[in-house]
Amino acid sequence: MQNKPFILPSIELCFLYGVPSLLYCINNNLVTHAQLYMDPASFTVMSNLKIATTAIFYKFLINKDVSRNKWIAVFLLFLAGIVNSLGSLQKGANQENELYVTASGVYLVLLYCLISGLAGVYTEVVLKKYKDVSIHSQNLVLYIFGVVLNGFFNLLNSDMDNKGFFEGHSIWTFLIITTQAVNGIIISLVMKYSSSLTRLVMIGISIILSTVLSFFIFGYALHVYFICSFILTAVSLMLYAT
Repeated sequence: MQNKPFILPSIELCFLYGVPSLLYCINNNLVTHAQLYMDPASFTVMSNLKIATTAIFYKFLINKDVSRNKWIAVFLLFLAGIVNSLGSLQKGANQENELYVTASGVYLVLLYCLISGLAGVYTEVVLKKYKDVSIHSQNLVLYIFGVVLNGFFNLLNSDMDNKGFFEGHSIWTFLIITTQAVNGIIISLVMKYSSSLTRLVMIGISIILSTVLSFFIFGYALHVYFICSFILTAVSLMLYAT
């Protein structure tokens, strides 16, 4: 992978980056609002639909020939996410709080998954269209738009009596911000030099790793849903690699 010179993108390109920034900004807020109308376990299950929407947008917007094995691999990843999330539903059914999903919650999750798929594929199109521009300067413009947009919405919803912008933040907050920033850079590299389908594979693997880490760190039991999900993910990776 050859390093590109760090040159700021043109004004035209900056406006192109404004589109995915706006979409990501909307989605970040949808995630929060959608969970006001359903329980977290149900949201986890339904949000796996973004794997399918990403694949659909990839097919129609990029229209690149993809082997049948890779499409089957993506479908298996989708099933793996659903099956693994069903374990959360099973666990939640044994708790005092009942599982619930309202009509508003369904609409918000569907909108979230559509925007997530569109934003991911659109970002890949822009990143690859301007290959001569450094990935780091592209990320710089993309994140600046995101900061400005989220800052604007924060001002609209802010209370003048608040104690401060960093009120309620801890060292863990900044650690999460740092890891998410690094993750964003890695994802952008994947989309520029590979594809959104490869990004879906990473999402599938992350679901498995999150469950495994929860087992070792928090002592969560590995249910049969996880075992099935692990097998589906392993088969998916083998198919994708061929």
